[in-house]
Amino acid sequence: MIKAIFIFMSIVVVSGSCYAETICKSPFINLLNIMEEKYPTASNHLMNPVQSKQFVRAYNNMPPKTNFTSDSVVMFTKPTETKVLFVLIKKLCIQTWTQLTSQQFNFMMQRATSIE
Repeated sequence: MIKAIFIFMSIVVVSGSCYAETICKSPFINLLNIMEEKYPTASNHLMNPVQSKQFVRAYNNMPPKTNFTSDSVVMFTKPTETKVLFVLIKKLCIQTWTQLTSQQFNFMMQRATSIE
C-alpha cells in the first residue's frame, strides 16, 4: 500500500496540473486500490517523464494510430503473467491501457526510435 501511495503522489507531482479542471471518469487511484486488493503480488513502476513520453509516442504510432497526450505511464507486472499492463495517465485519470509481452514492448520501442 505504501508503494501505491508513493506512485500516486509521484504522478501528482509529475502531472503538475489541477485535477479539478475536468471530471475524471476513471481515476488512477481506483486502479491502484483494485490492483492492491485483487492482485497483492503485482508490482508497479512509474516510468520517468522521458520514458513516458517515448512510450506514448511509440504507442500512438502503432496501428491503429492514436493521439494520446498522457503525462505518465505506469507498468504493472505479476509474477505469473508474461504480459505487462501499461496504463497511460493524464491529470490522474486513466486515458487508456494496453498489455504487451516484453517482446512486443521491445519491438514497439525499437520501431518508434527508428522512425525519429
